[in-house]
Amino acid sequence: MPADKRPALRHPPGTPIFDWSTATDLELLVDGATFYPHLLTHITTAVQRVWIELYLVESGHICAHLITALVAAKRRGLEVRLLIDGLGAQGMSHTDRRHLSEAGVDLRVYNPPDWRHPLRSLLRDHRKILIIDDLAYTGGAGISDEFAQSSPAPWRETMVAMRGDIVAQWCCLFDSVWQGQPTLAPIPSSRAGTFSARVNASQADLPQHLQASLLRAMAHAHQRIWIATPYFLPPRRLRKALRQAARRGVDVRLLIPGRHNDHPLIGLLSHSFLARLGAHGVKTYQYRPRFLHTKVYLCDQWCSLGSSNMDRWGMFWNLEANLEVDSAEFSDRIVAMLTTDFAAAERLPAAAHSAWHRLLQRCTHLIINLLERWRKR
Repeated sequence: MPADKRPALRHPPGTPIFDWSTATDLELLVDGATFYPHLLTHITTAVQRVWIELYLVESGHICAHLITALVAAKRRGLEVRLLIDGLGAQGMSHTDRRHLSEAGVDLRVYNPPDWRHPLRSLLRDHRKILIIDDLAYTGGAGISDEFAQSSPAPWRETMVAMRGDIVAQWCCLFDSVWQGQPTLAPIPSSRAGTFSARVNASQADLPQHLQASLLRAMAHAHQRIWIATPYFLPPRRLRKALRQAARRGVDVRLLIPGRHNDHPLIGLLSHSFLARLGAHGVKTYQYRPRFLHTKVYLCDQWCSLGSSNMDRWGMFWNLEANLEVDSAEFSDRIVAMLTTDFAAAERLPAAAHSAWHRLLQRCTHLIINLLERWRKR
């Protein structure tokens, strides 16, 4: 299939959510300085396949290393697939794309922007799925020097590496978009693993599994709900769930970007929701050192991390995918990581819900609701 052929944008109604499976190993990889060497090392030693699905891909230092590793893998006879988003990968040069194609790497582009269909171009593949043999990765990172620079990188990020039966779910999800025939078949599980885990996915025109799963976890939380997200424009049901949890005594915390933000307007709009949440006991922290791009949801011992931001765009429109884990051991690692991040953040005062915030909120809702009505036509 040529690189510019557009995979199918719609999955058939009734696509099932994956059942709970198992992972034999889960490893948190904090920031690009940890994640990229881990990834490149495993690509270098791969013996069967390298499948990568990413939104953000930009030519540069880290992209050059990845291309070298992918070309070498193809020359060793591996199946090498690279699926990139037509908008998010606009920063990947034609030279880099040609290099991959000439080496035999199978490169496909999801929904290239088309000026004849501007609204259709809003639908993006925002997933981060990387599969090397029996190892899979997900999280929030793309291929960009913004994540890769050292001491420290400009963007704070979290990825997770995993093995076990859970990898079959990632393969199924990747292949559904790759083939353009996205029917998700049941995945058997041996149920023999250290961690109880599953893949959860969401996209336009489907029941919103990511939001529904998060709502269930929030409703059953007794101790804590900690959320780290770079873009906070939550749907009404999620805002209500946060307020209800805080009122019943749950430690509800939001970690969002501070002055370092790649979309300052979204940061401004997010404040239109924070005042009312703060009045109900939800605590908001702004991460100071760098741009916070990590996407982590923790409800007691249940956690979800991956590509999905806490905004309506990601939960209602984009192709998104998260790893969900129900484990006291793994949640302790998430608590330790987020505790460090909260220590580097500034807590916002629970300010009054001003007329300016109400106006921002109404304008934001109007724009999003108009787009959603168009999408349902």
